Amino acid sequence: MTDQDTRIALVEERYESLERRMTSVETKLDVLREDMHNGQKSMIKTIYVSLALFAGVIISAIAWITS
Repeated sequence: MTDQDTRIALVEERYESLERRMTSVETKLDVLREDMHNGQKSMIKTIYVSLALFAGVIISAIAWITS
């Protein structure tokens, strides 16, 4: 095996290692993206419920004042 063959083999190993690490990072980013999406959906539901409760309180207060 020549010196150049050794270098080529080493470069191939490094690229394979880099590819595995990049795949791992991509997988973690996909999980993070999904978690953020689910968190945003939950936050939006919380905001809607809060607004509905606030509107109910305002309507109740107006009904109480006018009665």
